[in-house]
Amino acid sequence: MNIVKKYIIAIITISFILIFFKYNTREAIDYSIDAALKKAGENRLELEFVLNYFKNDSIKYNAAKFLIQNMPGHFSITSPELDEIKEIKYKKWHLNDSDKTKYAKFNYLELPKSYDLKEIKASLLINNINMAVDVWKSRPWHNKYNFDEFCEYILPYRIGDEPLEDWRTLYYNRYACILDSLYDGNDPVEAAEKIMTYVKHEGFDNYTDVKLPHLGASFLYKQRAGYCRENCDIAIYILRSLGIPVAMDFYESSPSYNSRHYWTAIIDTCYPRKSIAFNYTEAPINRDNATGTRKKGKVYRHYYSNQSKLVNYITTSNVPLFLKDKILPMLPMSTLDTIQL
Repeated sequence: MNIVKKYIIAIITISFILIFFKYNTREAIDYSIDAALKKAGENRLELEFVLNYFKNDSIKYNAAKFLIQNMPGHFSITSPELDEIKEIKYKKWHLNDSDKTKYAKFNYLELPKSYDLKEIKASLLINNINMAVDVWKSRPWHNKYNFDEFCEYILPYRIGDEPLEDWRTLYYNRYACILDSLYDGNDPVEAAEKIMTYVKHEGFDNYTDVKLPHLGASFLYKQRAGYCRENCDIAIYILRSLGIPVAMDFYESSPSYNSRHYWTAIIDTCYPRKSIAFNYTEAPINRDNATGTRKKGKVYRHYYSNQSKLVNYITTSNVPLFLKDKILPMLPMSTLDTIQL
Protein backbone atom coordinates (compact mmCIF):
# COMPACT_ATOMS: atom_id res chain seq x y z
CA MET A 1 0.00 0.00 0.00
CA ASN A 2 2.85 2.34 0.85
CA ILE A 3 4.39 1.66 -2.55
CA VAL A 4 1.09 2.58 -4.25
CA LYS A 5 0.84 5.79 -2.24
CA LYS A 6 4.40 6.73 -3.10
CA TYR A 7 3.72 6.04 -6.77
CA ILE A 8 0.59 8.21 -6.73
CA ILE A 9 2.44 11.02 -4.93
CA ALA A 10 5.27 10.82 -7.47
CA ILE A 11 2.81 11.03 -10.39
CA ILE A 12 1.03 14.02 -8.84
CA THR A 13 4.37 15.76 -8.17
CA ILE A 14 5.63 15.23 -11.70
CA SER A 15 2.31 16.42 -13.14
CA PHE A 16 2.46 19.56 -11.00
CA ILE A 17 6.02 20.28 -12.14
CA LEU A 18 5.07 19.86 -15.80
CA ILE A 19 2.02 22.11 -15.44
CA PHE A 20 4.09 24.72 -13.59
CA PHE A 21 6.81 24.62 -16.25
CA LYS A 22 4.30 24.88 -19.08
CA TYR A 23 2.53 27.81 -17.42
CA ASN A 24 5.73 29.73 -16.78
CA THR A 25 7.03 29.05 -20.30
CA ARG A 26 3.80 30.38 -21.79
CA GLU A 27 3.94 33.38 -19.46
CA ALA A 28 7.51 34.13 -20.58
CA ILE A 29 6.54 33.88 -24.26
CA ASP A 30 3.52 36.14 -23.78
CA TYR A 31 5.71 38.64 -21.95
CA SER A 32 8.22 38.71 -24.82
CA ILE A 33 5.41 39.33 -27.30
CA ASP A 34 4.04 42.15 -25.16
CA ALA A 35 7.54 43.67 -24.98
CA ALA A 36 7.84 43.48 -28.77
CA LEU A 37 4.42 45.09 -29.27
CA LYS A 38 5.36 47.95 -26.97
CA LYS A 39 8.53 48.59 -29.00
CA ALA A 40 6.53 48.61 -32.25
CA GLY A 41 4.96 51.99 -31.48
CA GLU A 42 2.36 52.97 -34.06
CA ASN A 43 3.06 49.77 -36.00
CA ARG A 44 1.67 47.75 -33.10
CA LEU A 45 -1.72 47.66 -34.85
CA GLU A 46 -0.21 45.77 -37.79
CA LEU A 47 1.23 43.08 -35.51
CA GLU A 48 -1.93 42.78 -33.42
CA PHE A 49 -3.93 42.38 -36.62
CA VAL A 50 -1.75 39.38 -37.54
CA LEU A 51 -2.28 37.73 -34.14
CA ASN A 52 -6.02 38.30 -34.33
CA TYR A 53 -6.14 37.03 -37.93
CA PHE A 54 -4.74 33.65 -36.90
CA LYS A 55 -6.43 33.30 -33.49
CA ASN A 56 -8.50 30.31 -34.64
CA ASP A 57 -5.58 28.40 -36.19
CA SER A 58 -3.22 27.21 -33.44
CA ILE A 59 -0.27 26.37 -35.72
CA LYS A 60 -0.33 29.66 -37.62
CA TYR A 61 -1.06 31.62 -34.46
CA ASN A 62 1.99 30.11 -32.74
CA ALA A 63 4.04 30.78 -35.87
CA ALA A 64 2.97 34.44 -35.69
CA LYS A 65 3.93 34.57 -32.01
CA PHE A 66 7.37 33.15 -32.82
CA LEU A 67 8.04 35.77 -35.50
CA ILE A 68 6.79 38.71 -33.43
CA GLN A 69 8.48 37.83 -30.14
CA ASN A 70 11.82 37.43 -31.96
CA MET A 71 11.38 40.46 -34.21
CA PRO A 72 13.24 43.02 -32.04
CA GLY A 73 16.68 43.68 -33.51
CA HIS A 74 15.83 42.70 -37.09
CA PHE A 75 16.14 45.44 -39.69
CA SER A 76 16.66 46.39 -43.32
CA ILE A 77 19.40 48.62 -44.69
CA THR A 78 18.22 50.70 -47.62
CA SER A 79 19.28 54.00 -49.20
CA PRO A 80 19.27 55.70 -52.64
CA GLU A 81 23.07 55.31 -52.83
CA LEU A 82 22.77 51.59 -52.12
CA ASP A 83 20.07 51.23 -54.77
CA GLU A 84 22.33 53.04 -57.23
CA ILE A 85 25.22 50.64 -56.61
CA LYS A 86 22.93 47.63 -57.00
CA GLU A 87 21.55 49.06 -60.23
CA ILE A 88 25.08 49.56 -61.60
CA LYS A 89 25.96 46.00 -60.71
CA TYR A 90 22.76 44.73 -62.29
CA LYS A 91 23.71 46.34 -65.59
CA LYS A 92 27.48 45.83 -65.54
CA TRP A 93 27.93 42.78 -63.30
CA HIS A 94 31.08 44.37 -61.89
CA LEU A 95 32.01 47.93 -60.96
CA ASN A 96 34.49 49.52 -63.36
CA ASP A 97 37.46 51.57 -62.16
CA SER A 98 35.45 54.79 -62.19
CA ASP A 99 32.69 53.25 -60.11
CA LYS A 100 35.21 51.78 -57.67
CA THR A 101 36.78 55.20 -57.18
CA LYS A 102 33.38 56.81 -56.66
CA TYR A 103 32.31 54.28 -54.04
CA ALA A 104 35.74 53.64 -52.47
CA LYS A 105 34.62 55.09 -49.13
CA PHE A 106 31.13 53.64 -49.23
CA ASN A 107 30.31 51.82 -45.99
CA TYR A 108 26.82 50.37 -45.78
CA LEU A 109 27.20 49.90 -42.00
CA GLU A 110 26.92 53.67 -41.66
CA LEU A 111 23.52 53.75 -43.42
CA PRO A 112 20.31 54.13 -41.40
CA LYS A 113 18.41 51.00 -40.37
CA SER A 114 14.68 50.41 -40.76
CA TYR A 115 13.53 48.16 -37.94
CA ASP A 116 10.94 45.52 -38.74
CA LEU A 117 8.89 46.18 -35.61
CA LYS A 118 8.15 49.69 -36.83
CA GLU A 119 7.93 48.98 -40.56
CA ILE A 120 6.59 45.51 -41.34
CA LYS A 121 3.04 45.23 -42.66
CA ALA A 122 0.42 42.73 -41.60
CA SER A 123 -0.13 41.60 -45.20
CA LEU A 124 3.51 40.52 -45.58
CA LEU A 125 3.52 38.55 -42.32
CA ILE A 126 0.16 36.91 -43.02
CA ASN A 127 1.18 35.76 -46.49
CA ASN A 128 4.57 34.55 -45.21
CA ILE A 129 2.95 32.50 -42.45
CA ASN A 130 0.19 31.11 -44.67
CA MET A 131 2.60 29.99 -47.38
CA ALA A 132 5.28 28.65 -45.01
CA VAL A 133 2.83 26.55 -43.00
CA ASP A 134 0.80 25.33 -45.99
CA VAL A 135 3.85 24.31 -48.01
CA TRP A 136 5.48 22.66 -45.01
CA LYS A 137 2.35 20.63 -44.21
CA SER A 138 2.08 19.55 -47.86
CA ARG A 139 5.52 17.94 -47.90
CA PRO A 140 5.81 14.23 -47.01
CA TRP A 141 8.81 14.93 -44.76
CA HIS A 142 7.12 17.54 -42.57
CA ASN A 143 6.37 15.06 -39.78
CA LYS A 144 10.10 14.31 -39.44
CA TYR A 145 10.68 17.79 -37.96
CA ASN A 146 9.19 19.44 -34.90
CA PHE A 147 7.49 22.82 -34.80
CA ASP A 148 10.54 24.61 -33.35
CA GLU A 149 12.65 23.39 -36.26
CA PHE A 150 10.00 24.57 -38.71
CA CYS A 151 10.00 28.00 -37.06
CA GLU A 152 13.77 28.39 -37.24
CA TYR A 153 14.57 26.86 -40.62
CA ILE A 154 11.51 27.43 -42.83
CA LEU A 155 9.24 30.13 -41.37
CA PRO A 156 11.40 33.32 -41.14
CA TYR A 157 10.39 36.13 -43.50
CA ARG A 158 13.97 37.40 -43.79
CA ILE A 159 17.57 36.14 -43.87
CA GLY A 160 19.66 39.14 -42.83
CA ASP A 161 19.46 42.89 -43.43
CA GLU A 162 17.83 42.75 -46.88
CA PRO A 163 14.71 44.76 -47.88
CA LEU A 164 11.37 43.40 -46.68
CA GLU A 165 9.66 41.59 -49.55
CA ASP A 166 7.02 38.96 -50.26
CA TRP A 167 9.64 36.58 -51.61
CA ARG A 168 7.83 33.29 -50.93
CA THR A 169 5.25 33.85 -53.65
CA LEU A 170 7.95 34.80 -56.15
CA TYR A 171 10.18 31.78 -55.53
CA TYR A 172 7.43 29.22 -54.94
CA ASN A 173 5.69 30.09 -58.20
CA ARG A 174 8.95 29.63 -60.10
CA TYR A 175 10.36 26.49 -58.50
CA ALA A 176 7.51 24.39 -57.04
CA CYS A 177 6.46 22.94 -60.38
CA ILE A 178 10.08 22.30 -61.32
CA LEU A 179 10.71 20.38 -58.10
CA ASP A 180 7.51 18.37 -58.58
CA SER A 181 8.67 17.41 -62.07
CA LEU A 182 12.12 16.38 -60.84
CA TYR A 183 11.30 14.56 -57.62
CA ASP A 184 8.27 12.83 -56.05
CA GLY A 185 9.89 11.09 -53.06
CA ASN A 186 9.86 11.84 -49.33
CA ASP A 187 13.51 12.73 -48.68
CA PRO A 188 14.15 16.51 -48.29
CA VAL A 189 17.89 16.06 -48.94
CA GLU A 190 17.28 14.33 -52.25
CA ALA A 191 14.66 16.93 -53.14
CA ALA A 192 17.13 19.74 -52.38
CA GLU A 193 19.82 18.07 -54.47
CA LYS A 194 17.48 17.86 -57.48
CA ILE A 195 16.27 21.45 -57.38
CA MET A 196 19.67 23.01 -56.57
CA THR A 197 21.35 21.07 -59.39
CA TYR A 198 18.74 22.65 -61.65
CA VAL A 199 19.41 26.09 -60.18
CA LYS A 200 23.15 25.70 -60.76
CA HIS A 201 22.49 25.64 -64.50
CA GLU A 202 20.80 29.04 -64.22
CA GLY A 203 24.27 30.46 -63.56
CA PHE A 204 25.95 32.55 -60.88
CA ASP A 205 28.55 35.30 -61.25
CA ASN A 206 31.05 35.80 -58.42
CA TYR A 207 32.15 39.27 -57.36
CA THR A 208 33.84 40.77 -54.31
CA ASP A 209 34.47 44.32 -55.50
CA VAL A 210 32.32 46.10 -52.89
CA LYS A 211 30.76 45.10 -49.58
CA LEU A 212 26.98 45.43 -49.49
CA PRO A 213 24.20 44.26 -47.17
CA HIS A 214 22.13 41.26 -48.24
CA LEU A 215 20.93 42.15 -51.73
CA GLY A 216 17.36 40.93 -51.33
CA ALA A 217 15.10 38.29 -52.80
CA SER A 218 13.80 40.11 -55.86
CA PHE A 219 17.28 41.35 -56.81
CA LEU A 220 18.77 37.84 -56.61
CA TYR A 221 15.77 36.41 -58.43
CA LYS A 222 16.80 38.47 -61.47
CA GLN A 223 20.53 38.81 -60.92
CA ARG A 224 22.47 35.73 -59.86
CA ALA A 225 25.58 37.52 -58.69
CA GLY A 226 27.57 38.07 -55.53
CA TYR A 227 29.91 35.98 -53.43
CA CYS A 228 29.37 32.93 -51.19
CA ARG A 229 26.80 34.73 -49.02
CA GLU A 230 24.61 35.51 -52.03
CA ASN A 231 24.50 31.94 -53.31
CA CYS A 232 23.51 30.96 -49.75
CA ASP A 233 20.70 33.51 -49.85
CA ILE A 234 19.46 32.14 -53.18
CA ALA A 235 19.46 28.57 -51.86
CA ILE A 236 17.64 29.61 -48.69
CA TYR A 237 14.93 31.55 -50.55
CA ILE A 238 14.33 28.62 -52.90
CA LEU A 239 14.46 25.76 -50.41
CA ARG A 240 12.45 27.44 -47.65
CA SER A 241 9.80 28.43 -50.17
CA LEU A 242 9.54 24.70 -51.01
CA GLY A 243 9.29 23.55 -47.40
CA ILE A 244 12.87 22.29 -47.02
CA PRO A 245 14.58 23.31 -43.74
CA VAL A 246 17.92 25.08 -44.23
CA ALA A 247 20.27 27.38 -42.35
CA MET A 248 23.21 29.67 -43.11
CA ASP A 249 26.52 28.71 -41.45
CA PHE A 250 29.85 30.51 -41.66
CA TYR A 251 33.43 30.87 -40.59
CA GLU A 252 34.25 34.27 -39.16
CA SER A 253 37.80 33.60 -40.32
CA SER A 254 38.12 30.78 -42.80
CA PRO A 255 41.33 28.77 -42.42
CA SER A 256 41.48 28.60 -46.22
CA TYR A 257 40.85 32.29 -47.05
CA ASN A 258 41.60 34.15 -43.79
CA SER A 259 38.24 35.88 -44.21
CA ARG A 260 34.55 35.20 -43.57
CA HIS A 261 33.07 32.35 -45.58
CA TYR A 262 29.41 31.23 -45.85
CA TRP A 263 27.60 28.07 -46.91
CA THR A 264 24.11 26.61 -46.73
CA ALA A 265 23.20 23.68 -44.48
CA ILE A 266 20.22 21.36 -44.83
CA ILE A 267 18.80 20.02 -41.58
CA ASP A 268 18.70 16.26 -42.13
CA THR A 269 15.89 13.98 -40.95
CA CYS A 270 18.11 11.76 -38.79
CA TYR A 271 18.32 12.06 -35.02
CA PRO A 272 20.38 13.44 -33.49
CA ARG A 273 20.17 16.10 -36.17
CA LYS A 274 22.94 16.41 -38.72
CA SER A 275 23.55 19.42 -40.94
CA ILE A 276 24.53 18.71 -44.52
CA ALA A 277 26.71 21.56 -45.71
CA PHE A 278 26.78 22.59 -49.36
CA ASN A 279 27.49 25.32 -51.87
CA TYR A 280 25.22 24.63 -54.84
CA THR A 281 27.54 26.41 -57.28
CA GLU A 282 30.39 24.00 -56.46
CA ALA A 283 29.11 20.46 -55.97
CA PRO A 284 25.93 18.37 -55.58
CA ILE A 285 24.41 17.94 -52.11
CA ASN A 286 25.78 14.71 -50.69
CA ARG A 287 25.12 12.97 -47.36
CA ASP A 288 28.27 10.88 -47.76
CA ASN A 289 30.41 14.02 -47.99
CA ALA A 290 28.34 16.29 -45.78
CA THR A 291 31.29 18.29 -44.47
CA GLY A 292 33.24 18.79 -47.68
CA THR A 293 37.03 18.74 -48.00
CA ARG A 294 38.25 22.13 -46.80
CA LYS A 295 40.24 22.80 -43.62
CA LYS A 296 38.63 22.58 -40.21
CA GLY A 297 37.47 25.70 -38.39
CA LYS A 298 35.03 27.17 -35.86
CA VAL A 299 31.51 27.29 -37.30
CA TYR A 300 28.75 29.79 -36.46
CA ARG A 301 25.10 29.76 -37.51
CA HIS A 302 22.66 32.57 -38.25
CA TYR A 303 19.29 32.32 -36.52
CA TYR A 304 16.12 34.36 -36.76
CA SER A 305 15.28 33.78 -33.10
CA ASN A 306 16.95 35.66 -30.29
CA GLN A 307 19.91 33.66 -29.00
CA SER A 308 19.73 34.33 -25.28
CA LYS A 309 22.72 32.08 -24.62
CA LEU A 310 24.87 34.67 -26.34
CA VAL A 311 24.13 37.18 -23.58
CA ASN A 312 26.27 35.13 -21.21
CA TYR A 313 29.35 35.77 -23.36
CA ILE A 314 29.07 39.28 -24.78
CA THR A 315 30.55 41.05 -21.76
CA THR A 316 33.76 39.04 -21.70
CA SER A 317 36.91 40.54 -23.12
CA ASN A 318 37.93 37.54 -25.21
CA VAL A 319 34.80 37.38 -27.35
CA PRO A 320 35.19 38.14 -31.09
CA LEU A 321 34.04 41.64 -31.95
CA PHE A 322 31.28 40.47 -34.31
CA LEU A 323 29.61 38.56 -31.44
CA LYS A 324 29.37 41.64 -29.23
CA ASP A 325 26.49 43.01 -31.31
CA LYS A 326 23.56 41.87 -29.18
CA ILE A 327 21.07 42.11 -32.03
CA LEU A 328 23.06 39.79 -34.29
CA PRO A 329 21.12 36.51 -34.14
CA MET A 330 23.90 33.95 -34.32
CA LEU A 331 25.33 31.30 -32.07
CA PRO A 332 28.54 29.25 -32.07
CA MET A 333 27.87 25.74 -33.31
CA SER A 334 29.95 23.97 -30.68
CA THR A 335 29.00 20.55 -32.04
CA LEU A 336 30.45 21.49 -35.40
CA ASP A 337 33.89 22.64 -34.27
CA THR A 338 35.60 20.13 -36.56
CA ILE A 339 33.41 20.57 -39.60
CA GLN A 340 35.36 20.64 -42.88
CA LEU A 341 34.26 23.13 -45.52
